[in-house]
Amino acid sequence: MNYKSLVLIDVEQFRSIFELAPQAIIVSQNGFCLFANKKAVQLFGFSNAEELKGQLINNISPQYSIVSAERTLLRSKGITVTSEFETVCNRVDGLVFPVMISDLDIQLHDGKANVAFITDMTGTKEANLKFGFHNNLLYQMGNLAKVGAWEIDVKTMKQVWSDVTFEIHDVDRKSYDPNVNKEISRFVSGDKLIIEKALEDAIRCGKPYDLELEMITIKGNHKFVHTIADVEIENGKTKKVFGAIWDISEHKHMVDALRASEERFESIFRNVPIPITITRLSDAKVIDLNDAFFNVFVGHTREEVLEHDPISLNMWVYPEDRKKMITEILEKGRSEYFETKFRRKSGELRDVFVMSELIESAGTPYVLEIAQDITESKKLEENLKSLNDQLRAFSHRLQDVREEERLNVSRELHDNVGQALTGLKMDISWMEKKVGESKIKKEVIIERLNIMKNLIDDSINRVRQIASDLRPSILDTLGLLPAIECLFDDIIEKCSIVCSLNSEVRKINLDKQTKLNIYRIIQETLTNIVRHAEATSVKIKVKKQGKNILFEIVDNGKGISKADLNNKTSLGLLGIRERTAQIKGEVNIKGTAGKGTVVSLSIPYGDQND
Repeated sequence: MNYKSLVLIDVEQFRSIFELAPQAIIVSQNGFCLFANKKAVQLFGFSNAEELKGQLINNISPQYSIVSAERTLLRSKGITVTSEFETVCNRVDGLVFPVMISDLDIQLHDGKANVAFITDMTGTKEANLKFGFHNNLLYQMGNLAKVGAWEIDVKTMKQVWSDVTFEIHDVDRKSYDPNVNKEISRFVSGDKLIIEKALEDAIRCGKPYDLELEMITIKGNHKFVHTIADVEIENGKTKKVFGAIWDISEHKHMVDALRASEERFESIFRNVPIPITITRLSDAKVIDLNDAFFNVFVGHTREEVLEHDPISLNMWVYPEDRKKMITEILEKGRSEYFETKFRRKSGELRDVFVMSELIESAGTPYVLEIAQDITESKKLEENLKSLNDQLRAFSHRLQDVREEERLNVSRELHDNVGQALTGLKMDISWMEKKVGESKIKKEVIIERLNIMKNLIDDSINRVRQIASDLRPSILDTLGLLPAIECLFDDIIEKCSIVCSLNSEVRKINLDKQTKLNIYRIIQETLTNIVRHAEATSVKIKVKKQGKNILFEIVDNGKGISKADLNNKTSLGLLGIRERTAQIKGEVNIKGTAGKGTVVSLSIPYGDQND
């Protein structure tokens, strides 16, 4: 509360007190009534103030008219008169009644006037009615506005306080005697110097003051007070310093709490990693945005964004989404999260979730918008979905491969081993028939036995081949490198591709499952080379690389393209990657058009010796 506000409040309170005062108040000029309050109207028996206005004071109280003129004359000569006097007044109905009058002369714009405070003495002579109206006015002001009054007699330096002033200082009126120096000492050190200087200037120079200070009461309570002071000058010197004081502690704490709250909000708003903007509802212009929003979505300078419409900045890819959001805010006060797209200054599009709420400040509505960048999470979601689709397809492919293997084993057993066994059975039956014949030649028997031996050898080889396709036994018996050489033998046998294996590691000491996965990865790679690469040579290099072992498969074919490499439907490549992940390795495939493809497979190997 500033001084001007206090003055306005005091004027209104004075008007209210003037009308509601327990004493009759009449303002007169040149022997005629100018103004009268309700109590005066009632006291003299009139219906309203207008009837009393303009009446001769002599008609109301002849004795007062005479005494008032005498007192005014004495005061004009500088002679002190009593503060009040007793006389009698006349009612409209002719009733005469005793009164106590306290009057003072005031200067109006058109001349001097006299203010009379009139107390009806009929029926009571209690001592409190002998106090001047200014004491009653002071008391009622304090109770109504919680504003304490005080006065310092400069000559004696004695203080007079109102009840509220005693209350503000946490002291009892009955037992406490205010003292200027003692009261100044109640203020905290810095404020003590301020009030000392202000009081000194008021006494020496007649200078008013208006201060907010912190004091510590006799009970040890810290209070913030607002005090104002003015002076009464007599013969060019300050006679009295008087003023008002009121407790602003609660207001001060509220202001401090509000300031702290605003600082906390500002700090949170600026530093929270969630992008936030505040726009005016009326024109959609941005009045503030935090660093997270600025850094993630905008790309403009802060000056380019503030006081501009996000639509005009081309930030919203779908402006109709913002219009829907504003419509929902006007209907419900907020909008729930919805998905849309923002455009950065560079043109880059970002997927976002936006939630907004209607807020108000100083009577102006604003829109608080909170955005969450979901671009990366959407990509991750899409990649995860794609991976799930690939795994699902890979699972189906594994089932198909398993069925194909079963079909192949069944066909091999039926077409080759089964036929061989059938032929053996027929040969045995033939021999049974021929054993009893005396004319059978030995050479015929031997020839038939040789045929049977060949069938048995073919069947053994077929069974071994089937077993090798299902699980190469050489991998368990001789190790990984010989098993790779066997793969080369099959390739050389089936097509004219030159194969070579160069290993800096004499023996690879890995667990069975890891060796099997490496074998299958190399097998799948060689199969892809045979089917798609159009290569004439394949080289495999094996070497230690730190704590890893590196398998490098190089062909001189046409080179795998990026499109084929990123083809998510390629189950062969997916199988290679999945097997690599199972053994915690890394695989890198790089193709060069017309020069071939390099597949690098790195597997954790530790500090094992070769």
